[in-house]
Amino acid sequence: MSATAADQLVTQHLGATARATHSRFVAHLMRELAHVFNANAELWAVVGLCHDLDFFQTADNRSQHGILTIKWLGDFIPPEGQSAIASHDHRSGGDADTLLADALKIADLIAVVDAKLGREVLSHVDRNDRSLRSVDCSPTSRTCAIRWRNTQLGAQCRSDMCLISSRHLHCRRGNRTNVPGSSSEPRLNMTFDPEKVARALRQAWSPTSAQQWTAENPAAGQCNVTALLVFELFGGELLKTPLPEGDHFYNRIDGCRYDFTDSQFAQPITYSDLVATRAEAERGATETELTALRSAFQTHSNASVLAQLRLPQRGE
Repeated sequence: MSATAADQLVTQHLGATARATHSRFVAHLMRELAHVFNANAELWAVVGLCHDLDFFQTADNRSQHGILTIKWLGDFIPPEGQSAIASHDHRSGGDADTLLADALKIADLIAVVDAKLGREVLSHVDRNDRSLRSVDCSPTSRTCAIRWRNTQLGAQCRSDMCLISSRHLHCRRGNRTNVPGSSSEPRLNMTFDPEKVARALRQAWSPTSAQQWTAENPAAGQCNVTALLVFELFGGELLKTPLPEGDHFYNRIDGCRYDFTDSQFAQPITYSDLVATRAEAERGATETELTALRSAFQTHSNASVLAQLRLPQRGE
């Protein structure tokens, strides 16, 4: 099915309604996301256009939302597109673990933000800063003062951004494998970009990830938890160097040493590069600290996806 044919289905099933406008905006976002991830832009646009075709027919039973659409479409849309549409609404009970499905969820939610809160707010979503704590906008010719971080919509949007970031932000490489020490949690094989990782880590460190943190020396005390997170996300090896104050942990990936917390030291250290175990590194980092850093890292690293989207002006 072509995007032109899909657009005709939008007109047929949704008419000249706000839901039709929503579907076309989702399609625009999906096409932009496809370019970010080097995916099939035509297919992604079709999925965006078709995801809500049954919106009015399933108004009284949202558990069928999306499912009815794929029954209508049949083989006119490939299985990957069918599963993305069938699972985009949590009320249907479906769960498709694909890049296309995750992209549809975040595009759908971005379109909701655009409709409810206005393009001014939407253009700031990727900044993850204080500017969204209280924003004035006029999406329907009225002033709408919001506390973004405290709204259910804001929480859901941030959660879905983390989802697409953690699963696919830099595109998965190979098959998922298990994190050492865990039989149930998959390790995310993301393409490793040291500069982006370092930038996100600097923003993610806080007293909740290591109590030694200070504004003057944010990397202080962060070596254990940082090495563990990098190992969890990107694989490689955990390394350590004994120092007078205790073992210092860092990573080796594809044969190269990466010490993302070396800025905590006043003078460069001499590395021993001893292979370490996860258990050794965990002695200096609690699960609470690792969870805090993981969440903050995902929040800050996902911004690059939205930053690459070209949002149309109103009326485009």
